[in-house]
Amino acid sequence: MARFEGKTVLIVDDEFAVVESLTEILAWEGFSVLAAANGVEGLRILESERPDWIVVDLMMPAMNGAELCKRVRALEWAAKLPVVLMSAASAPPSTDGSTCWNVYLRKPFKVADLLRALEDAQRSARAAG
Repeated sequence: MARFEGKTVLIVDDEFAVVESLTEILAWEGFSVLAAANGVEGLRILESERPDWIVVDLMMPAMNGAELCKRVRALEWAAKLPVVLMSAASAPPSTDGSTCWNVYLRKPFKVADLLRALEDAQRSARAAG
């Protein structure tokens, strides 16, 4: 049995190839995968689904990853949900000192980096709450 068997992750990215690749990789690791093409779609999914993690791209149309992250944190049930923010940018966006994501993952990344980021995000979310 895979170590993530029975866990669900929501992937939010406007690049179809990224969503397709991550879906395949995470399904192989035992995850159930939900996918959205932008932050608006991601929020819509969160109205009915309760994933164990969110992996969100920073730069997307309609609603970027940082804005989605803020809106996720405003949902009572999702306030401590582990969030991995990913981007090709060399550094995460500057903030006022409080980030709404748990881990920043720079693209491109290896499968092991993604799995480690998910575990780190979960640890960070637990420590915060």
